[in-house]
Amino acid sequence: MKVSAKRIIRVSLFLIIIFSALYLYARAGGAGGASSGGSRGSSGGSGDGELIFYLIYLLIRILISLPFPFNVISIGVILLVAAIVLNKGKKQVEEKSVFNNIPTDKRPSKQGKISSRFMADNPSFDQTQFLESVKNAFLQIQDAWMNKDLKNVRKFLSDGVYQRFVTQFKMMDLLDQTNRLSDITVNYTFIDKVESDSNYDVIHVAISASLKDNFICGLDSSLNSGGYENFVEYWSFIRRKGVQKKGMFDKQSCPNCGASLEDGLGEVCVCPYCGSLLNSGEYDWVLSEITQAVDYAGKKAGFFSSRSLRQQVKRLVLENSDFSVQFVEDKASNGFLQYITALTLKEPAVMRRFVSDNFYESVKGDFDGRQIVYNRIYLNDVSLVGIIEEEDYNRLYVIIKYSFQRVELIDKKIKIVDPVVISDSKVVVMKRKKGVSPAKGSLYSHNCPNCGGKLSDTLDIHCPYCSVVLNSSDIEWTVDDIMHLDKYRNFLDNNSSLFEYSVSVKTIDSMYDVRDYALNNVLVIAAADGRLDESEKQFVDNLVKKWKFNPEKIKGLYDQAFSGNLTIMMPDNTKKRQKIFELMCKAAAVDGDIDTHEQKILDEVRSYYLS
Repeated sequence: MKVSAKRIIRVSLFLIIIFSALYLYARAGGAGGASSGGSRGSSGGSGDGELIFYLIYLLIRILISLPFPFNVISIGVILLVAAIVLNKGKKQVEEKSVFNNIPTDKRPSKQGKISSRFMADNPSFDQTQFLESVKNAFLQIQDAWMNKDLKNVRKFLSDGVYQRFVTQFKMMDLLDQTNRLSDITVNYTFIDKVESDSNYDVIHVAISASLKDNFICGLDSSLNSGGYENFVEYWSFIRRKGVQKKGMFDKQSCPNCGASLEDGLGEVCVCPYCGSLLNSGEYDWVLSEITQAVDYAGKKAGFFSSRSLRQQVKRLVLENSDFSVQFVEDKASNGFLQYITALTLKEPAVMRRFVSDNFYESVKGDFDGRQIVYNRIYLNDVSLVGIIEEEDYNRLYVIIKYSFQRVELIDKKIKIVDPVVISDSKVVVMKRKKGVSPAKGSLYSHNCPNCGGKLSDTLDIHCPYCSVVLNSSDIEWTVDDIMHLDKYRNFLDNNSSLFEYSVSVKTIDSMYDVRDYALNNVLVIAAADGRLDESEKQFVDNLVKKWKFNPEKIKGLYDQAFSGNLTIMMPDNTKKRQKIFELMCKAAAVDGDIDTHEQKILDEVRSYYLS
């Protein structure tokens, strides 16, 4: 490896300063060590530190005392090793990127390990059998998606995941869309990670698959898309600890009473015979999250499983035995999508029972005006980022990263608002009273938490059976606010002392490096006209090389860009956005001509992210 003279000089100066400091420290410690050590009790920390410094000091003295040329050679070797270590550290920093951690469609050699603690709680767990059930669930869900019919898979879908599909179905129906899938192949599945979530276990499973995807719009053929796709997703399953397998993936029967469920289930995921809430995690594994590979890679390397969060969750479990981070995130995603659906349909009743009175009053004006429909809307990631404990209530702050493409619907005709899929983040505030007894149902499963009665969409917020106020935070987690990221940042900055646990917007933003955003958006521009000419390819290749991206890892980004599935992403920082936008403009003009497709994207980015 080539090590420059300048680097050796810098390292030498650095080590000289360090050695000098160590020398002075050792002498000071030697002068007053007994007194200092004696005053710190029996902790041993100070003594251990002084011993290490003293040993380093002795090593330096030995090296200096060696005869020439052995002293010079020894010091030179140390300097060379230090330079190599620093160079390696710099290289690791340069290559640190979410995109360099994206899994490919090749089965990785290193996979997650299942802890002995998990196996002690679940002695009958069979990994091979579980992964086979996941594969079957994946295939069943693809079929259910294509037919817009979830009745046979409802029992193992969380309410949030179910609502994601239903929201998209409603949008597709408004736009007369169908999505035909064929040639579905599961390349591999493996357990990436097993986590403990209060009284529940969560298993994150990587699924690599390929399929032919044809999206057809009856109202406007310009929205048609499709092609052959290879992708990796992470599916998260949750179950109460110690529960034995009941075969919910494989059998069309109630896991509690055994009654036949051949007719399937609807919005209410309750057995019609024994009244059991089937997707509660009390009977079998439930699919509670689908995360795209790039977001999972960023989250895995991030901040979401900190010790501070784990400690706070333990406190919440003491107050609410049914508490789970995964389930709260699920409810937040559900409530957010109910709000989006209500706005699109211009029907406030759709979201009324999920939101507080204050939030409902604050957004009533949003139901006027244009009808904006989502040609695409999907959630990339949902994560708890803040906790406030009040005297009687808990407030949880959940960030939702989502991607979307909007169109305006005017008399069955479509006017495109977003020329490509773009992304944004919102923070959903969830509120519930402390010490609430385990619910008999769930608002998000369309049954009353107090009595379990079936609910319908209505502006009346009282249960028709027990008359309890449904949107009350005294009985269920309800949406108390939906904030833009900048509003949350200001709120957090001004009220940081109120938070028992919080993640700053800057930290959230650091999941992706600026170059990640830039490469992603440049690829969207390069693929805007459906082809990649030599000048564009050279421009992209130069960025990949300059920014130390792994060509094999980002191959999937190219595929996504040219199949129209790559999403425009931007950081929260305005200055960074401007630099990325300038690079996008440069990429658009590299072939000597900015065509209409590229210009529309640039105009959209300027309008949405920089205005």
